[in-house]
Amino acid sequence: GETVQLTEDAYVHLNEGVELFQKHLATQDVNADGNPWKVERDTGNLRVRYSSSNDNSCRIFHVIFRVKIPKSFDLNVFIKNLMDMPNRVAWDKSIKSAKTWSTYDSPLDEDISLSKSSGAKISYELSEYTTASAAGGIVSPRWFLDARKYILEKNGTSSCVTIDASGTGLVQPESGHVVAKNYKGGASRIQRIETLEDDFEIWQHDSIAHCNIGGWLPTAIVNRETGGAMAGTYESMLLKLAEGGENSIVPTSTY
Repeated sequence: GETVQLTEDAYVHLNEGVELFQKHLATQDVNADGNPWKVERDTGNLRVRYSSSNDNSCRIFHVIFRVKIPKSFDLNVFIKNLMDMPNRVAWDKSIKSAKTWSTYDSPLDEDISLSKSSGAKISYELSEYTTASAAGGIVSPRWFLDARKYILEKNGTSSCVTIDASGTGLVQPESGHVVAKNYKGGASRIQRIETLEDDFEIWQHDSIAHCNIGGWLPTAIVNRETGGAMAGTYESMLLKLAEGGENSIVPTSTY
């Protein structure tokens, strides 16, 4: 069938999302709104922080971890395969179903000229997924429709920026589900931060999530569930990564 392309608005919002994501992580101390980052939990393998938003009562979460991998290991391919929504259904108990409507190279002039000048690869995706009910049934199933922008830079830095596309009308919500929304500024990024002498490298992963899971739930439950779900998902991912023989997790106590 024909590729479902994103709307003009979605492209604009994704670009704004890139800027906001960078502002959230511009300093160690405060988010893009100038509000302080506080540690929600530190498992030793990863750290989850949260901060408040000036726009709504939903917390903004940040997950950080570092891994030591051989130069020959392609972390980008590993994470992309693992985090691909249809793949996540297999290992992430919180994701009930998923469908990727389209993935395509950017048709936009500004992206194409950036690719030519910098060697960056830019692509877009429309992703639909549902979450299972949680907290013993208190949280009913949720439906998400995300527009995504993937940026793979020449130096290996890779980002996936996400914004809500539920309002675009490109896909109708699934009945019996509450529509949830990922606010602007949400993204994941991996970058090489150190090259060691023994053909190993240290890579850092940063994810920001600012999500409104909708419905009538008290904000405290939403915030607790979101923080817990993020920690669980990334901890599972890290354990899968560390299964790969030479790969190891850098303890959070060292940074």
